[in-house]
Amino acid sequence: MKVTWIVPLLSLLLGTGCQPQDTPQNAPQDPAPEPPQAVGGDRDAHGCIGSAGYQWCAPKSECIRAWELPDVAGQDLDPQQKWQKWCQPDAS
Repeated sequence: MKVTWIVPLLSLLLGTGCQPQDTPQNAPQDPAPEPPQAVGGDRDAHGCIGSAGYQWCAPKSECIRAWELPDVAGQDLDPQQKWQKWCQPDAS
């Protein structure tokens, strides 16, 4: 006799756990997420890819990475100093 009430009780418990929750009709909806930007999709006017570290170097007329510029006459320069030396010749 005790088994006869267990089956309906389990059915009731399992069935109620799967019911969707009601949401109000006027509830604000989350906006759709924007798709991620493609790698390399951020080219500037010269075609340099900023997300990859490239910047336009006018004296060299090419896209370069500052840390890839050579040091000057045995000086150990950081990337900002290299950029100033090679790509901004007016800055002393």
